[in-house]
Amino acid sequence: MEGERKTVLLDQDFRGRIETFLQNWKVSMNMLFVCVYILYQYKISGIAASPIGIPFLGRTGRRERQTFGTFTNPMPFCYTVNANENSDWI
Repeated sequence: MEGERKTVLLDQDFRGRIETFLQNWKVSMNMLFVCVYILYQYKISGIAASPIGIPFLGRTGRRERQTFGTFTNPMPFCYTVNANENSDWI
């Protein structure tokens, strides 16, 4: 299998606006990008409700945290996009 990666560098002003948004709304960067992904999926597919898998750290104790390897499992997250709701923060 082959894959491609695209890296996008954000300018300092835009990154600052993102950080301000996160602080004002008290959300994490991860939550922001999960929401962006959900809205993008809705825009391209029109499907308003669907589950997605969010990576969840599976290390429960000190021994696991010291072990080399990936301990990640997908946590199912079901969402519904309310297409009739307007938001003034976007």
